[in-house]
Amino acid sequence: MDEKNKVNLKGIIRKCLKETYLYAFFRNGKIIFPLFPISLTDEIYGLITKKYQKIADIYGQKEIYEMILSKTRMHLNSNAFSNLFEGHVIEKGLSEIGKMKDLVEESKFAEITDNITYDIIREIVEPGYSYSLIQLPNVELYENIGISDDLILASDTKCADVLGHEDFFRIAKNIGENISFSLENKKTYLLIKQCGRNWFFVDDEEPLVYKNLKRQLKIFIGLSLIKGIFIITNIARTERKAKIDLPIGIFLAGEWFEGIPQEEEDPIYEDHPEFDEIRDIFANGDDLRHFCFQKRFFLNDEIKLPETTVKLIDSLAISDRISKPIIDRNEGKIIKLPLPNIENTSTPEAKLRTEFGKLETIFDSNEVYAERIKASSLWYLEGCCADNDTVEFINYTIAIEALLGGANKKDLPLTEVLSNKCGFWLGKSLEEKEKIGNYFKSKIYSTRSKIVHTGKAILNQKDNEALKDLKQMTEQLIINAIETYDTK
Repeated sequence: MDEKNKVNLKGIIRKCLKETYLYAFFRNGKIIFPLFPISLTDEIYGLITKKYQKIADIYGQKEIYEMILSKTRMHLNSNAFSNLFEGHVIEKGLSEIGKMKDLVEESKFAEITDNITYDIIREIVEPGYSYSLIQLPNVELYENIGISDDLILASDTKCADVLGHEDFFRIAKNIGENISFSLENKKTYLLIKQCGRNWFFVDDEEPLVYKNLKRQLKIFIGLSLIKGIFIITNIARTERKAKIDLPIGIFLAGEWFEGIPQEEEDPIYEDHPEFDEIRDIFANGDDLRHFCFQKRFFLNDEIKLPETTVKLIDSLAISDRISKPIIDRNEGKIIKLPLPNIENTSTPEAKLRTEFGKLETIFDSNEVYAERIKASSLWYLEGCCADNDTVEFINYTIAIEALLGGANKKDLPLTEVLSNKCGFWLGKSLEEKEKIGNYFKSKIYSTRSKIVHTGKAILNQKDNEALKDLKQMTEQLIINAIETYDTK
């Protein structure tokens, strides 16, 4: 964002702050609540989407509104400004004390608005990050595995042995009263780094950052299943039988050099004599794949997943070709052993790094074809998680449309386009290509149309056979797209 747009944005934010009413709430001390009409953010969001489209993928108009309120509240309740509103409220409870611009002298108002505007513009130009953490109960690892710039499979076991901590992540103690997310020793977690933060909507609407986090989770699982890195097992849940609503912990992260609060044991500050050495060993920069104890997490929130998704995540395990599973039927757990034909030096973790390395470019790319592959894998996973066969059928067809739809210069019907492309990508001989294309059009898409347009709610035996074919076709199309993706 150039300086001209920053000046324009500053002027619009100042307009919002001029119309901000302040309310004081008395309970164990005074708290100042700002409030202004949400319609005033129309201009801000219009400027952002026109001049800085990237932020529109991270924050919606409602996030911008909540961001301004949050930054305003933070500055008004700071030591520098809290005494400005003394004497405006007498009774207890919530009381209106007037517009902010009328309550302070002009120079103080300018100082407040300048500070708030600086914080907001910085968040828009260089937005912060949120981190989500979700347990994979049957994925057992003994090393951390970097998957992409934004994804890591984290196991606390090895680092716990080195540093003597029970948990892999150093979590602040000021955890919210209503947040129950906890870490378990010797468990594997998927850590997702997502640009943007939650600004806590009053009406509990899910913020865009949470939607993006869940999207990344689904893409990761979808691609992992399609490539055969993970498999879906029938192992019953043992440790979380009564906990259907698997939570995703949402964290904010601070750096070590920002200082660990004094109540922490053995805090390490920037002036610590071994700080540089420790940071070099465990951090290797700020890239997520080299994540370690350089970052310290502050639990910010938790979100839930649908039960069908939870059941699938609970059943995920490393595939046979990476680590041959043996099931301990008494405990209901997987015991991992390397395959006999693999050298002893080739650990499951090493093979996982190789397998995920093949997907790294797609995970990290925003290029149109990479986005198609990711969108297709997401809908494939939605199909796997569907709780009825008609929804599963529809989701697989959407996955194919997301992958193969694209531009249509000849204005052919979508059915023709998808049929031709399915035949081209899946058939080996000319005869087989034509046969597959005709089958997709006459059976697959025909069934899809009956479900969507005529309310077909139950699949018959032939439809179920087509569903199995459709799932295999979807998997193979995505595999072909991954293998032929141009990484240059």
